[in-house]
Amino acid sequence: CQAVAALAFSKKTEKDVKEETDAFHQIVDRDGNGSITVFELTEWLTKIHQGMREEDIASLLYHHFDSSKPKLTKAEFNEWI
Repeated sequence: CQAVAALAFSKKTEKDVKEETDAFHQIVDRDGNGSITVFELTEWLTKIHQGMREEDIASLLYHHFDSSKPKLTKAEFNEWI
């Protein structure tokens, strides 16, 4: 997920990257509640044929935040991306 985002956002201004990550957040946040769950990330990655399991996403988030993260706020999502 991070690699896809990095390619999509390369050579852009900080403002452009923020706007695009906010738009990306809205796409992944299926229920529109402002946070993204591990399940929503897994659903989106499955939709784009990346085939990552919930455990894979949970592990990536744990390694980034040094704690269990069942869901991410928009700010956390933007930091992670």
